[in-house]
Amino acid sequence: MAPKSILVTGASGYIGGTFLATFLDGSNEWVNHYQVSVLVRTKGQADFARANNITPVLFEHVRRLGASDQDRHRPYWSRMASRQIPHLWTREETKDLGQKVHFLSISGTSNFSDRQVTGKFIDNRVKSDEEDMYSCEKYRESFEHYPQRTTDVTIVEHGERAGMSTYIVIPPIIHGIGRGEFNKFTFQLPIMVQAAKKCSSVAMIGEGTSIYDHVHVEDIASLLNTLLARIHDGQDIPSGKRGIYFCESGEHTVLKERGAIESDEVKSLDLQAVADLYLPGLPLTLVELPFAGK
Repeated sequence: MAPKSILVTGASGYIGGTFLATFLDGSNEWVNHYQVSVLVRTKGQADFARANNITPVLFEHVRRLGASDQDRHRPYWSRMASRQIPHLWTREETKDLGQKVHFLSISGTSNFSDRQVTGKFIDNRVKSDEEDMYSCEKYRESFEHYPQRTTDVTIVEHGERAGMSTYIVIPPIIHGIGRGEFNKFTFQLPIMVQAAKKCSSVAMIGEGTSIYDHVHVEDIASLLNTLLARIHDGQDIPSGKRGIYFCESGEHTVLKERGAIESDEVKSLDLQAVADLYLPGLPLTLVELPFAGK
């Protein structure tokens, strides 16, 4: 039987780096039973991995390899970025390992957001991961493709075909300083904060009916560690179509109290104005779900 290993992709990123730091901080004794590898893009990242007794796998090297050339000794996968990785595996290859393959992924709640501004899709239900969230994503994909949601559906369906157990963690807006070596910050909140400082006030889209929760990046890392620990212990936890996990720890408000902006008046902007302010050049359809949904 091949040795058990864990491959972390996106380890140089915000969530992946924080997960890796907490995963290897010594609190998980069972980690010592595994060889840990990380997918990296640069020589500097590879050197950092080696200095911390982690095996680096260069991304360009992975792209050049076919499935038959892949290192077959990785029964556990923690996916943070590359949606192409599960396609490197087939059911036959999974069986050849002689042990179960697990694939963990990070997604986002904008997959389930409605379109409050354009009114093209309204859904005010409070959703729970105890419900059939896979079917919800599959239904939305049937009439509206959204890259992040498409990835979720692809992972679940390919995982079933390949005989993998898949788990998708779906956080809302993420905050907190990351513990990784290379990327300490999320992208969404800094965009909103910088825009607020630029305008000296906070803007809402349309009537401001959007509702988003938040979660600290270390809480996401903790959830990933918990899932991995239970997988290691052989516990039967929901996977595949049932393996979608929400995580949140509260809601947030604005910046006036910290003196970062001059006014606590909330300005109303249309979707195009917010797109120009937050993410210039991005199609409006990709701005509405993460910034103006419910």
